[in-house]
Amino acid sequence: MELQQVIHSRKGVRFHCASCGRCCSGESEGLVFLYRDDIRNIASFLMMSEAYFLLNYCDVVDAAYKSAYVPTIIIKLNPNTSSCLFQKNDGNCTIYPVRPFQCVSFPFWHLNLVNEQSWERIKENCPGLSTPKQGHLYTIEEINVFLDKERQLEDDYFQFLEQNDFKLTKIYPCLEKKETASNVT
Repeated sequence: MELQQVIHSRKGVRFHCASCGRCCSGESEGLVFLYRDDIRNIASFLMMSEAYFLLNYCDVVDAAYKSAYVPTIIIKLNPNTSSCLFQKNDGNCTIYPVRPFQCVSFPFWHLNLVNEQSWERIKENCPGLSTPKQGHLYTIEEINVFLDKERQLEDDYFQFLEQNDFKLTKIYPCLEKKETASNVT
């Protein structure tokens, strides 16, 4: 199915983040997957080593990638709210200037645009998509840039893992003592 059919528009989608924090909350939406650049940028922004950041602010989960499960680094969830650890009580993000690609590209994820039902579910839950006269008009081309980058980041990550025998500890030795938290589909 083509993107225009999923979003019901040839022009694109208007979106303006309402800072509601819904995309950062809950055990499915709240999971923030990190790529290597995300880890570097956030650790630097927080003025700490990557090892300290990984050990204190991240978990490792097995996430579905194509037909396999691969070890993936996520930001820990706040145990009291099941939200991203960096989400403040008012819904805003404490690492906003260096937020991960996943956060930058929301709501334009493959998972959200796989079919009309997925897109409608996101539209119902995201107030930033329900204000059609406000926000930036993301053209089909701009949305495709997000989707292409997501696909490329995932492919690069998978290849990098494969080169390291799918062992995050070869890439980040500090994770030797971290156990896989759960399976994520």
